[in-house]
Amino acid sequence: MKNEFKNYKPLIYAIIYAIVIWIGILFLSKSHYFVNNMYPSFYQKFYPIYAKLWGWIPVSVGDIFYIVLIILLIWTLILGVRCFVFGQTWRGIRIVSRLIFIISTFYIIFHLFWGFNYYKPNLKDDFNIVDIQLDELKFMADDLLNKSKELRDSIVEDKNGVFTFRRKQFYSSLPKSLQTSDLQLYYNQIPVSSEKKYSLFSYFMRYFGVAGYYNPFSGEAQITSGMPKTSIPFSMAHEQAHQMGYATEFEANFIGYLTCIQAKDKAMNYAGNYKALKYVLNEIYRYDTVFVRKKLEGFSDGMRRDRLAERAYHEKYSGTADLTFSAMNNLYLKANRQEDGIESYNRFVDLLVGYYRIETTDN
Repeated sequence: MKNEFKNYKPLIYAIIYAIVIWIGILFLSKSHYFVNNMYPSFYQKFYPIYAKLWGWIPVSVGDIFYIVLIILLIWTLILGVRCFVFGQTWRGIRIVSRLIFIISTFYIIFHLFWGFNYYKPNLKDDFNIVDIQLDELKFMADDLLNKSKELRDSIVEDKNGVFTFRRKQFYSSLPKSLQTSDLQLYYNQIPVSSEKKYSLFSYFMRYFGVAGYYNPFSGEAQITSGMPKTSIPFSMAHEQAHQMGYATEFEANFIGYLTCIQAKDKAMNYAGNYKALKYVLNEIYRYDTVFVRKKLEGFSDGMRRDRLAERAYHEKYSGTADLTFSAMNNLYLKANRQEDGIESYNRFVDLLVGYYRIETTDN
């Protein structure tokens, strides 16, 4: 009996360890002072340093880490199953215990290094956005279209007449910090020395419809290679926003937009306005399809070529994998306090409305 209990001791300790971590995170996430004051104050100082840790290396360290981790987990699971099948129960229990310890440790690291940003108040609360009118959205669409058309005429094209962009342009034109009228951005310092990298998983990410992702364990922002050039500046800025502590997708979209329009590069200015225009038109389409069609017809020749290049890309890579990932991403977002799931990306328009209201009033 004693030997049998001794065999299960590692598993008992591992379960206790996991429960303690889970309760600790739950307690901290419910603490108003911690999520509103302590953690934001810590992360404000932490992220500019953390983003530099592996940011200077051109290859994604985080991707390599994930590859090694996946291989080790698969190998560990195989060993565990083998132990139970061949009657080496005590060894199997030890392997399961180690897995619980490892997963629990990564869970707390994820929260300490970044995940607690999910629990802090988001920018929508600061804007206090209510009663969005359709005419308001249409005004924004007209303004964004005019800005996009004007900017598009003065940027570089490739041999096919499509917008082109090099990643180096992103770093050379970034502002040191983001500014908004009458709204204090707590995380506003841009980690300019942290390279935004092409993910080693880019081939698969194209088929899953992923433009990029942030690795909270290495502090790296990664984008998908081979995607349309019009998506590169905004995607880089979006993942950089995650680096800065904006956890929700709609906040990252908004900070990405601000980054692009405040950059000293017309190509980035265009990409930010063009992306915002697409989101606004997508929102208006639910209520007035005729208006949206007229706006699309009002695209300049260059904008039309950019749009056709984007459509060709999405038609090439869209499919079952894209739908599968969307469902998985939807579950992940809902599990991390984004109740709208993938629809949370579209809440970027709400923040854009709040921003326009402030800027219009001030001007």
